[in-house]
Amino acid sequence: MQACFKEACRGTGDDIWAVCDRKFTKQVSSETKHLKVGFYREYFSAMVRLTDKKMDEVVRSICGADVISLVNKIKGKENVSEFKLAEILKEDIKKVRNTLYRLYGANLVEFTRKKDKKKGWYIYYWTFKQEHIKYLYKKMKLEELDKLKSQVNGETGQQYFICVNNCVRMDFEQAVNLEYRCPECGELAAQEQKEKKVENTAQKIALLKKEIKSLT
Repeated sequence: MQACFKEACRGTGDDIWAVCDRKFTKQVSSETKHLKVGFYREYFSAMVRLTDKKMDEVVRSICGADVISLVNKIKGKENVSEFKLAEILKEDIKKVRNTLYRLYGANLVEFTRKKDKKKGWYIYYWTFKQEHIKYLYKKMKLEELDKLKSQVNGETGQQYFICVNNCVRMDFEQAVNLEYRCPECGELAAQEQKEKKVENTAQKIALLKKEIKSLT
């Protein structure tokens, strides 16, 4: 779908949102138009900026790497039968259901169910909630930003000492207690020159802030 909008934009001078207006809101009232444009802006904001790699990063961090193969089978589709997924993945239906329940617990999938008239049981059909990925990705990056800030605060507010053989890294209190000697090799420890490390972390923070800002 995204490729179609890019093609429609070509040579018109319009951006993707203008094309949204024409394609989806031409025949509707101004109130409905406002709602639809809002939906497509939100949808494409998530899809344009988040690559498959980033989506996988979110899913992996929340549910584990073993769910990626299933997610790739339902990504971009709607109402995929759990039995069809088991057949495609060549896995036991119980294992597939367990994976789907984990994704559901993280609000990454939703389902509908239909009763099989012949067999009498319910069959569940699953849809991957790609629109929720952007929120989770931003949340994950904000947590990463907090960790980096804490690292900088810890580095700038504390002295560290490193063994000349790089065996251990000690804070000031540990170094004093050990008389500035490495507990593993016995060599003297020297105060760490951490300016470069702090600078590198500060650069990571700046890049992360820029990425987070692009997601708002």
